[in-house]
Amino acid sequence: MQGARAPHARLLAKWLDFPPTLRGVPVTVTLTRETDREIWQRDFGGHRFRTTQSHDVPRSLVIERFGPLAVQPAITTEDDGATLRNVAVGWSAFGLPMPRKFRPGGDITESLDAKGRFIFDVHVTAPLYGRLAHYHGWLVAGQALR
Repeated sequence: MQGARAPHARLLAKWLDFPPTLRGVPVTVTLTRETDREIWQRDFGGHRFRTTQSHDVPRSLVIERFGPLAVQPAITTEDDGATLRNVAVGWSAFGLPMPRKFRPGGDITESLDAKGRFIFDVHVTAPLYGRLAHYHGWLVAGQALR
């Protein structure tokens, strides 16, 4: 897990509860499904980061909430549908729509490998701040993150 680099980015990341840079720690991801949302709990060696995801059905968007922020990524496919890419197309803070020029971004990809593992690469950035978090690896249901 690579945390934010710049001092002002570390402050923002801490406020949003993103983990700092951590190496060699056990990581687990727990997914809990509820009627209208999913709760994603990530545990990076005791530092927990939680998001909730719901669906905006009319616009075919996912809404991911963490802290006071909500990001609406559109999900696109690449490699003939083998890779999913999340591209932020909207965001809000405290329930209020926010300007596009300050929208969080990054690069988030997901896929399955030949062994059936869920492969992910998550870069989270913010304009004026740069990197807030970067983590990557693979998951197998019922096993710890690798």
